[in-house]
Amino acid sequence: MNTTVELTMIDNAQTQWYDCFFERFRYDEVSDLFVQLEVLELDVDALAETDDLKRKTLSGWAYWVLYLRGYLQYCQRGEVDDRNIYWSYLTTHFGPRGHDPGLVETLADPLAARRRVALRFRDIDSLRVRSHPSAFPSAQLEPITLQVVSEPSQLAKTLYRKDDELPLPPVLVDGYHRLFVGRMFRAPGLHGRILWPFE
Repeated sequence: MNTTVELTMIDNAQTQWYDCFFERFRYDEVSDLFVQLEVLELDVDALAETDDLKRKTLSGWAYWVLYLRGYLQYCQRGEVDDRNIYWSYLTTHFGPRGHDPGLVETLADPLAARRRVALRFRDIDSLRVRSHPSAFPSAQLEPITLQVVSEPSQLAKTLYRKDDELPLPPVLVDGYHRLFVGRMFRAPGLHGRILWPFE
């Protein structure tokens, strides 16, 4: 099976599977959101037993709270260490439960898990400084990779093109965290690569 690559812009405002987080946390500036998250009392083990993290995971709100709190800890400490709340969740709950089968081995290795988490945090770093939403530096992010599939799972998500607002075909997404970060910063659009299969 070969593929052909199509470049597109993804309409970041229509990433509906993040609605649960953004309806729960309202803010004008990202700095205001960070202030809200810094004062939350969080218990990783207790949260991990909620329906939000057991069933919804990336479609819920708690996953992204842990991701952003972990980022704030990373900023304070200058590294991802074993006190990082997001790293702790990934290595003690998310990985062992197989929420992402492709990452089970990575998350079972503490050092590899730290490297993966640091990469996700750097996406936030690269977008924190901007002058205006219309000048959003989305080119600084690695393009989202969308692998078109003929038989999507029941949990498949719908993305939309920025230029014509039409839904994209069912895809496997590599870039969930970049899509979230783009929406958090209210990006007007994110670069995507659509991989179309052909015989």
